[in-house]
Amino acid sequence: MVPFGVFADEDDKKEVNVYFFKGEGCGYCAAGLEWFDELDDKYDDMYELHEYETWYDEKNANLMNAVAEVRGETVNGVPYIVVGNQSWNGFDENVGKEILAKIKEEYKAEERYDLSIERFRSTSSGLPFTCLSFNILTTGLLDERISSL
Repeated sequence: MVPFGVFADEDDKKEVNVYFFKGEGCGYCAAGLEWFDELDDKYDDMYELHEYETWYDEKNANLMNAVAEVRGETVNGVPYIVVGNQSWNGFDENVGKEILAKIKEEYKAEERYDLSIERFRSTSSGLPFTCLSFNILTTGLLDERISSL
């Protein structure tokens, strides 16, 4: 199990958050975004796509690396996509199928796992601070990583 996240309350039961870290000009990222655009026609009520450009935005690059580090992963490029407690590095048709299956699974779940990046952002020092879970708040797993941002 991934060491962070929050479970959505019943009141929060709505779209599944999809976190899409990308690079401007990245062909795989463009293919992934085009796939999501096509997906919108049928599944737009099931998910919300959050895009973070990482090649030209250092704050977003640091955020992506912090998310990956806390998840115990290494980012080997973009796109880096996170849905619930699962992530993908890169994009092709098979990855798209896996992402759609995960969106459907999370959408139907009674307890939904979510990074909640947007919900817990701090603007102190102009740097992104992400509270990724109660575990991070109580054990300080991310404190050292965030202080280096």
